[in-house]
Amino acid sequence: MQEEQCAEELFVHLAHIGTALSRVYKGAPLYRGEFLLLHVIDGMTRGPLCHNSFCSATLLSEELRVSKPAVSKLLNTLESKGYVERKANPEDRRSIQVALTEQGRKCLEEEHKAIQEMVCKVVRRLGRADTETFLALSKRVYRIIEEEIDQIPAGQ
Repeated sequence: MQEEQCAEELFVHLAHIGTALSRVYKGAPLYRGEFLLLHVIDGMTRGPLCHNSFCSATLLSEELRVSKPAVSKLLNTLESKGYVERKANPEDRRSIQVALTEQGRKCLEEEHKAIQEMVCKVVRRLGRADTETFLALSKRVYRIIEEEIDQIPAGQ
C-alpha cells in the first residue's frame, strides 16, 4: 500500500473510532458539537485560564477555532438545555464567562462512564497483547502529530 493510501486509511479509521465512541452515550439529547463544547469548557475551567471555574467565551472561540457567533449559538442552546451557565465578567462587563452547571458535569460523567464501559469491552475482545500494541502505536501517532503541529508556521 502506498504512503498516501495508508495515510487516508489511517485518517478514516481514526475518524470512525471517534465517531463511534461519540455515539456510545445516548443519555442526553446533545449533538456532537455540543458535547465537544462541554468537554472544552470542562477542560478550560480546570486550567490556569479559568476564573472561579469560569472561562471566557472568547477563549472558547479561539480554542475551537470557530467564530464567536458560532460559539454563542452553541452556548445559547446548551444554556437553554441547562448544561452551562453564563455571566458577565465582574472585571470586564463586556466579557462573558461560561461554566458547566451540575447537570452539565453529570452529563459528562455519565458519558465518560458509558465510553469507559465500551472501551473495556473492546479491550477484553482485543486481548492484552493487541491492546498494548494499539496503545503504544496510538501514543506514538499522537506524539508525531503534536510534533508536526509544532512545525506549522503561525497563521497557517
